[in-house]
Amino acid sequence: MKKSILVLFLFSLVASGAFTQNIALSAGGGAQFDLGVPLLDYDGFDVYFGGYVFFDATYVELSGGVGYYRLTDPGLYGTSLRFSLLGKYNLSLWGFDLFPLLGIRFSVPLNMSLDGNSVSEFMVGDNIRLGFQAGVGKDFSFGESLFMRASLLYNMDLYAPGANPFNDIFYSIGPIFRIGLGRKF
Repeated sequence: MKKSILVLFLFSLVASGAFTQNIALSAGGGAQFDLGVPLLDYDGFDVYFGGYVFFDATYVELSGGVGYYRLTDPGLYGTSLRFSLLGKYNLSLWGFDLFPLLGIRFSVPLNMSLDGNSVSEFMVGDNIRLGFQAGVGKDFSFGESLFMRASLLYNMDLYAPGANPFNDIFYSIGPIFRIGLGRKF
Protein backbone atom coordinates (compact mmCIF):
# COMPACT_ATOMS: atom_id res chain seq x y z
CA MET A 1 0.00 0.00 0.00
CA LYS A 2 2.80 2.40 0.92
CA LYS A 3 4.58 1.61 -2.37
CA SER A 4 1.50 2.38 -4.46
CA ILE A 5 0.96 5.69 -2.62
CA LEU A 6 4.62 6.56 -3.18
CA VAL A 7 4.35 5.64 -6.88
CA LEU A 8 1.20 7.76 -7.28
CA PHE A 9 2.87 10.67 -5.49
CA LEU A 10 5.98 10.46 -7.72
CA PHE A 11 3.80 10.12 -10.83
CA SER A 12 1.81 13.24 -9.86
CA LEU A 13 5.05 15.20 -9.34
CA VAL A 14 6.39 14.18 -12.76
CA ALA A 15 3.06 14.82 -14.49
CA SER A 16 2.61 18.24 -12.90
CA GLY A 17 6.14 19.20 -13.98
CA ALA A 18 5.45 18.10 -17.56
CA PHE A 19 2.24 20.08 -17.84
CA THR A 20 3.54 23.29 -16.29
CA GLN A 21 5.68 24.01 -19.35
CA ASN A 22 4.62 27.20 -21.12
CA ILE A 23 3.24 25.89 -24.42
CA ALA A 24 1.40 28.50 -26.47
CA LEU A 25 -1.05 27.37 -29.17
CA SER A 26 -2.25 29.42 -32.12
CA ALA A 27 -3.87 28.94 -35.51
CA GLY A 28 -4.56 31.10 -38.53
CA GLY A 29 -4.29 31.48 -42.26
CA GLY A 30 -3.16 33.77 -45.02
CA ALA A 31 -1.49 34.07 -48.41
CA GLN A 32 1.75 32.60 -49.73
CA PHE A 33 3.90 33.61 -52.69
CA ASP A 34 6.80 31.47 -54.00
CA LEU A 35 9.28 32.34 -56.70
CA GLY A 36 11.46 29.41 -57.71
CA VAL A 37 14.34 29.32 -60.14
CA PRO A 38 14.24 25.88 -61.81
CA LEU A 39 17.51 24.03 -61.88
CA LEU A 40 16.54 22.14 -65.02
CA ASP A 41 16.83 23.18 -68.66
CA TYR A 42 14.09 25.83 -68.43
CA ASP A 43 14.42 29.53 -69.10
CA GLY A 44 11.52 30.67 -66.90
CA PHE A 45 10.48 30.89 -63.27
CA ASP A 46 8.33 28.67 -61.08
CA VAL A 47 5.69 31.05 -59.65
CA TYR A 48 3.19 29.97 -56.98
CA PHE A 49 0.42 31.92 -55.26
CA GLY A 50 -2.12 30.46 -52.88
CA GLY A 51 -3.70 30.37 -49.48
CA TYR A 52 -2.49 28.48 -46.43
CA VAL A 53 -3.57 27.63 -42.88
CA PHE A 54 -1.26 27.03 -39.95
CA PHE A 55 -1.29 25.51 -36.49
CA ASP A 56 1.44 26.58 -34.11
CA ALA A 57 2.58 25.04 -30.81
CA THR A 58 5.49 27.11 -29.40
CA TYR A 59 8.36 25.30 -31.16
CA VAL A 60 6.55 23.74 -34.14
CA GLU A 61 4.46 25.14 -37.00
CA LEU A 62 2.39 22.84 -39.20
CA SER A 63 0.86 24.39 -42.31
CA GLY A 64 -0.95 23.36 -45.44
CA GLY A 65 -2.37 25.11 -48.43
CA VAL A 66 -3.53 24.95 -52.00
CA GLY A 67 -2.59 27.31 -54.79
CA TYR A 68 -1.91 28.01 -58.43
CA TYR A 69 1.55 27.55 -59.92
CA ARG A 70 3.03 28.33 -63.29
CA LEU A 71 6.35 27.46 -64.84
CA THR A 72 6.73 30.28 -67.36
CA ASP A 73 8.73 28.27 -69.89
CA PRO A 74 7.59 25.71 -71.22
CA GLY A 75 4.11 26.95 -70.17
CA LEU A 76 3.34 24.37 -67.48
CA TYR A 77 0.66 25.37 -64.96
CA GLY A 78 -1.84 23.90 -62.53
CA THR A 79 -2.79 23.63 -58.87
CA SER A 80 -0.92 21.94 -56.05
CA LEU A 81 -1.33 21.00 -52.42
CA ARG A 82 1.57 21.89 -50.11
CA PHE A 83 2.29 20.86 -46.51
CA SER A 84 5.08 22.22 -44.30
CA LEU A 85 6.48 21.21 -40.94
CA LEU A 86 8.75 23.90 -39.48
CA GLY A 87 10.67 24.02 -36.24
CA LYS A 88 10.92 27.47 -34.68
CA TYR A 89 12.57 29.09 -31.73
CA ASN A 90 11.53 32.51 -30.39
CA LEU A 91 14.41 34.96 -29.99
CA SER A 92 14.53 38.45 -28.59
CA LEU A 93 17.43 40.48 -29.98
CA TRP A 94 17.84 44.11 -28.97
CA GLY A 95 14.16 44.32 -28.05
CA PHE A 96 13.04 42.86 -31.38
CA ASP A 97 11.23 39.49 -31.24
CA LEU A 98 11.53 37.09 -34.17
CA PHE A 99 11.81 33.37 -34.76
CA PRO A 100 14.15 31.42 -37.03
CA LEU A 101 12.43 28.65 -39.00
CA LEU A 102 13.83 25.36 -40.30
CA GLY A 103 11.90 22.47 -41.79
CA ILE A 104 10.52 20.52 -44.73
CA ARG A 105 7.76 20.94 -47.31
CA PHE A 106 5.90 18.34 -49.36
CA SER A 107 4.24 19.42 -52.65
CA VAL A 108 1.67 17.32 -54.49
CA PRO A 109 0.28 18.56 -57.84
CA LEU A 110 -3.49 18.19 -58.13
CA ASN A 111 -3.61 18.85 -61.88
CA MET A 112 -1.26 20.12 -64.58
CA SER A 113 -1.58 21.58 -68.06
CA LEU A 114 1.12 22.13 -70.64
CA ASP A 115 0.38 24.92 -73.12
CA GLY A 116 -3.37 24.50 -72.50
CA ASN A 117 -3.41 20.70 -72.84
CA SER A 118 -4.05 18.49 -69.82
CA VAL A 119 -1.05 16.43 -68.70
CA SER A 120 -1.44 12.71 -68.04
CA GLU A 121 -1.87 11.30 -64.52
CA PHE A 122 1.58 9.72 -64.89
CA MET A 123 3.23 13.12 -65.28
CA VAL A 124 1.24 14.62 -62.38
CA GLY A 125 2.26 11.75 -60.08
CA ASP A 126 5.90 12.11 -61.07
CA ASN A 127 6.00 15.78 -60.10
CA ILE A 128 5.79 15.24 -56.32
CA ARG A 129 8.47 17.32 -54.62
CA LEU A 130 10.16 17.47 -51.22
CA GLY A 131 11.55 20.84 -50.12
CA PHE A 132 13.92 21.98 -47.40
CA GLN A 133 13.20 25.40 -45.92
CA ALA A 134 15.05 27.89 -43.74
CA GLY A 135 14.09 31.44 -42.86
CA VAL A 136 12.76 33.86 -40.31
CA GLY A 137 9.35 35.01 -39.11
CA LYS A 138 7.81 37.74 -36.98
CA ASP A 139 4.47 38.06 -35.19
CA PHE A 140 2.87 41.50 -34.86
CA SER A 141 0.34 41.51 -32.00
CA PHE A 142 -3.07 43.19 -32.15
CA GLY A 143 -4.22 42.94 -28.56
CA GLU A 144 -4.20 39.85 -26.35
CA SER A 145 -4.96 37.10 -28.85
CA LEU A 146 -4.87 38.39 -32.46
CA PHE A 147 -1.66 38.70 -34.45
CA MET A 148 -0.31 39.07 -37.96
CA ARG A 149 2.47 36.66 -38.94
CA ALA A 150 4.99 37.45 -41.67
CA SER A 151 7.67 34.97 -42.68
CA LEU A 152 10.36 34.85 -45.31
CA LEU A 153 11.79 31.43 -46.17
CA TYR A 154 14.34 30.12 -48.61
CA ASN A 155 13.30 26.84 -50.21
CA MET A 156 15.17 24.14 -52.09
CA ASP A 157 12.84 21.67 -53.84
CA LEU A 158 13.96 18.15 -54.68
CA TYR A 159 12.01 15.46 -56.43
CA ALA A 160 10.53 13.01 -53.94
CA PRO A 161 12.05 9.49 -54.03
CA GLY A 162 10.66 7.67 -57.06
CA ALA A 163 9.22 10.88 -58.57
CA ASN A 164 11.73 12.00 -61.13
CA PRO A 165 10.36 12.62 -64.64
CA PHE A 166 13.43 14.52 -65.88
CA ASN A 167 16.14 12.27 -64.39
CA ASP A 168 17.33 15.10 -62.18
CA ILE A 169 17.37 15.42 -58.37
CA PHE A 170 17.02 19.16 -57.88
CA TYR A 171 13.91 20.99 -59.02
CA SER A 172 14.16 24.64 -57.93
CA ILE A 173 15.45 27.07 -55.35
CA GLY A 174 13.99 30.41 -54.30
CA PRO A 175 12.24 32.57 -51.72
CA ILE A 176 8.81 32.10 -50.13
CA PHE A 177 6.89 34.99 -48.58
CA ARG A 178 3.92 34.28 -46.32
CA ILE A 179 1.63 36.68 -44.52
CA GLY A 180 -1.36 35.73 -42.43
CA LEU A 181 -3.61 36.45 -39.49
CA GLY A 182 -3.78 34.23 -36.44
CA ARG A 183 -5.33 33.81 -33.04
CA LYS A 184 -3.67 32.60 -29.83
CA PHE A 185 -5.55 30.15 -27.64
